[in-house]
Amino acid sequence: MSLYLKLKEIREKKGMSQEELAEKLGINRTMIIHYEKGRNYPSLERAVQISNILGCTLDELVDTKRYLDEYQDMLYNLNNK
Repeated sequence: MSLYLKLKEIREKKGMSQEELAEKLGINRTMIIHYEKGRNYPSLERAVQISNILGCTLDELVDTKRYLDEYQDMLYNLNNK
């Protein structure tokens, strides 16, 4: 199961580049690319930092509906085997 981030969408709406966000976080731009493509996921502490920098809440940053839908599908499939 994946943690779906709306990082790219929010970052672009704020007019911030990957490089700018990476610099503010003190990390490499490659890590931002990995976050946005779902290859890596930030720690809770890092997600809080990202949300503060982008001026959004964690709820806005994480696509909880998509995450919960996938979780429900997984449970359904397990129960119907």
